[in-house]
Parts: sequence; C-alpha cells; structure tokens
Amino acid sequence: MEFDAKALKEKLNCYFNGEISQGDVGEWANKAYYDILKGGYIETEKIVIYPFLKTISTFHVEENDKEDVFPCSEEDVKKVGDILNGVIDFEFDVEISVPFQVYNMFKGKQYYDAKRREIFVKLRSEIIQCFEQRCKISNEMAVQLNKIIHIDSQNRTIQDILENHIFLLVKNLFRENFIDTCHE
Repeated sequence: MEFDAKALKEKLNCYFNGEISQGDVGEWANKAYYDILKGGYIETEKIVIYPFLKTISTFHVEENDKEDVFPCSEEDVKKVGDILNGVIDFEFDVEISVPFQVYNMFKGKQYYDAKRREIFVKLRSEIIQCFEQRCKISNEMAVQLNKIIHIDSQNRTIQDILENHIFLLVKNLFRENFIDTCHE
C-alpha cells in the first residue's frame, strides 16, 4: 500500500469537508496501520505518520466495553489534522528492530537486501575486533568499507539512514587511515 503524510492529510481534509465518511477514514487508516505493522515501518515516509494512523485506525469502530474496544474521538482526529497542517507541533520516538527473519520473509523486496545487511554485519564484527585489539583498519575492514562507499543510498528507509550514519561514524573513527585504505 502506498501512502504518506500527504495522503493522510488529504484523507482528513476530505473527511472534514464532508466528502468521505468517518468509516472511510477509519478503514483507510486501519489498512495503512496494518501495512506499517507488516513491515512498512522500514519506509521513512510511512513511519513518520505511525502514531497518527495508530490513533485514527480505530475511528470507525463501534464502542464495546465488554471487549475493551474504544474508537478514537473526533477531537483526536482534529488534533492529528492540526499537526499535519502545521498548527500544532508534535514529536515522538519510535524504537525499531529489524530481525533477521524479516529478510527471509520478504525476499525480493528491495528494502530487505540480505547481502547489503551482511556487509554491515561483517563491518560491525571487524570494528569490535579492532577495538578489542587496539589495532588499525584490517584488510577485511577495508574491504567492507570499500563496499559501503559504493552502496547506493536514497534515504528512503530507516536502514538507509542508519547505514549513512554508520559510514560517517566509521569514517571519523578511522579518519587517518580511511582515505588510504579505501582507495587501495
């Protein structure tokens, strides 16, 4: 499912303009929220609206005290709209883990490249070994750094952003050897 903050904002604006129903908004948000839970959280365009979708995904449900089911309120939806329209500032933290199993579950999806992951796993291992032995860049680390330099990153996913940060950290940690080693 393709969606982002702009799509959510448009849905809410349509709802407040009377063009679509509460059920339509809630069902759309529920599908988008489910998409995030199934692995869509890796895309930065989707994760930035996670808390809003989590809230609005219950907008269309019937209240049921017995089953502990409660819809979000119209006021909650209005607040999300105000945040998306820049009226209210909002910050949130999300803790994300991408377990290895995900790479097997979503083989073929461009965001879950096991070979790319393996480059960073090997680099991590080399860095740990280097710090434990207080050494300079090993040949294996140089190979991993060289692979990282040539990785095409578009900053569309959480992994892209983390990989860029890792690259910059490693570059700064091993500044004196970095240029010579990576151009051998």
